[in-house]
Amino acid sequence: GKVAQLKEGTFKVDEVVVQLDNGEQVKLVQTWPVRRARPVRERLMPTIPLVTGQRVLDFLFPIAKGGTAAIPGGFGTGKCVTGDTFVQTVEGGRRRIKDLFTEAKGTITQNSNETTIRLSEPIEVFSLEGVRVTTRMATHLYRGLTEGLVAIRTKNRRHLSVTPVHKLFRVRDRVEEVPAILLKPGDSIAIPDVTEGLASDRILEASYHPGASLVYDLTVPGSHNFLGGNLPTFLHNTVTEQQLSKWCDAQVVIYIGCGERGNEMTEVLSTFPTLIDPYTGAPLMERMSLIANTSNMPVAAREASVYTGMTLAEYYRDMGYNVALMADSTSRWAEAMREISSRLEEMPGEEGFPAYLSARLSEFYERAGRAKTLSGLEGSVSVVGAVSPSGGDFSEPVTQGTLRIVKVFWALDTALRARRHFPAINWLQSYSLYTQILEDWFRKNVNEEWPRLRSWTQRTLQEEAELEEIVRLVGADALPPDQQLTLEVARMIREIFLQQNAYHAVDTFCPPERQFKLISAIKKYSDLGQKAVKLDVPTKDVASLKSRELLTRVKYESEFDKELTNTLTQMDEEFKKLGAT
Repeated sequence: GKVAQLKEGTFKVDEVVVQLDNGEQVKLVQTWPVRRARPVRERLMPTIPLVTGQRVLDFLFPIAKGGTAAIPGGFGTGKCVTGDTFVQTVEGGRRRIKDLFTEAKGTITQNSNETTIRLSEPIEVFSLEGVRVTTRMATHLYRGLTEGLVAIRTKNRRHLSVTPVHKLFRVRDRVEEVPAILLKPGDSIAIPDVTEGLASDRILEASYHPGASLVYDLTVPGSHNFLGGNLPTFLHNTVTEQQLSKWCDAQVVIYIGCGERGNEMTEVLSTFPTLIDPYTGAPLMERMSLIANTSNMPVAAREASVYTGMTLAEYYRDMGYNVALMADSTSRWAEAMREISSRLEEMPGEEGFPAYLSARLSEFYERAGRAKTLSGLEGSVSVVGAVSPSGGDFSEPVTQGTLRIVKVFWALDTALRARRHFPAINWLQSYSLYTQILEDWFRKNVNEEWPRLRSWTQRTLQEEAELEEIVRLVGADALPPDQQLTLEVARMIREIFLQQNAYHAVDTFCPPERQFKLISAIKKYSDLGQKAVKLDVPTKDVASLKSRELLTRVKYESEFDKELTNTLTQMDEEFKKLGAT
């Protein structure tokens, strides 16, 4: 119908604001069955990329606005410590965290390989706030599994064993939170001093040790850290801010914490309000909606939360916005479906999941897409589903069902994480089916050579993987010079282009234009290097050029274009001296 009357003023959500000529009334609130997709006028092709600012994603495995992606991460890869780690409590002094867990009383929640205890009597611990030591109440204890640990030994005989992504406080000009895997000998970490203030202790050794281990954690609301270790050290218990939530160019971000541990959701709820939106300068929460359904909440609520988030995303899409939806994790959503199905005594499918698991996954991901709404506006819903297979087993039904549906797969690699390569996305296992359809956009908006450079990059990395098997047998020196140069160029692609520091003010976000310039510089080095090798210039001379070293630093420079131009000029001069121009 047509608008017959439009009221002005302040209204409650259940009051009428618009009267139509057919007698219908429109209120400020709208109800919608969350399991049913909202209608659109027309479905559009996903021809515009969702720019994330992460080079490995945008350049090699892009996702389109309105696209679907899956990113796996095994259970128990959180920020935890080993059971023998001491916790400095206010009343009981030093206590092993596993003993605290064994003696703890409260509400117990078990989920796969994880156990969470909501303490009936919170434990008072020491905590770091700013540069002062205070006391805080720990409300939850957690136990889970990890695939590997980082062992740290300091000058003052401190010994720490934590998960690779567990944050410690590094002391430089200021105190900063850094994942343990990024710490190296020579760094200093925060320790308490006798005046209840802050001192530091230098790291002598830091090494990664793979293998399954039980790990523990404390939830400390507010400060999110506690004092522990064989000698007092500040240990963090928070989650890294989601790079995708912060940097993707969607106008609205929906985050669904489906079956997450309580401390993880507490961290999201307390950290995200402090983040600044890099596009508008306003708080990030102004463009975010968070849906919290922790693992101790009713199973039915957990199962419905994913649909609630999708309906919210469609609501904003209908307003003409581009929406990014992150579901963390769809595995726990599937577990909730399995539990409901078993209580209804339905016939189970593989591993006890309901027979309609694949159909439900399809229904969810198919609601993503770019569309022309009923009002004529264009909007999109892009979905990134986190898959948490128990024990890292990608052959289980939820992971396999998801991979059959989504068009982008970002495969996290524990070997890359052990080598301190971040983002730890495997470039040989990951894929994107949007690559060809997005090529026209990158040609028009970035550079005509974008698709060609992308193909060259993937080909070089593939050649490196094939040559590595030969190198393990006979060594790199046995290869012909052109293949030695291929290995060197592939290393440059990995270390200079694919590696990205989320904690660096400049490198944390790399727009497509800068990505293209950086990979073009590496391609130029490769082309000039091949000419030099054909002139019998030793590969080691090509690899030891000053411009090659400068190229590794360019991505961290605030004046990127100026520094890159200077580096390329020096590269031309150095290769000219070698006779390769």
